[in-house]
Amino acid sequence: MAPKNERRKEQPEQSLRRAALTIDDVAAALSCSVPTVYRLVSDGHLKTFLIGRKRYASPRALDACVEGLEKLGAVLPAESGGNNRTGPGKGNEAPRAPEA
Repeated sequence: MAPKNERRKEQPEQSLRRAALTIDDVAAALSCSVPTVYRLVSDGHLKTFLIGRKRYASPRALDACVEGLEKLGAVLPAESGGNNRTGPGKGNEAPRAPEA
């Protein structure tokens, strides 16, 4: 019979339930980029917490975020690597005619 520590190693990692997801984990789960996850956090859609200097989200917070976005019918803008912001003063206004 194998010692206890060897039996534990044989169990698949997926059987462990993760209590906290890193920002990279959340991005992978949502099939989006890390900046999009940080935007969800800053917009208040995803609740996170810090352990030291590292930010985490609980699986429950991720589920709540997805459900909230579904209810809103939210569509996040695609990331182009450029300036995605819109509105006055964001660099996307039409050029003004010179004043006479």
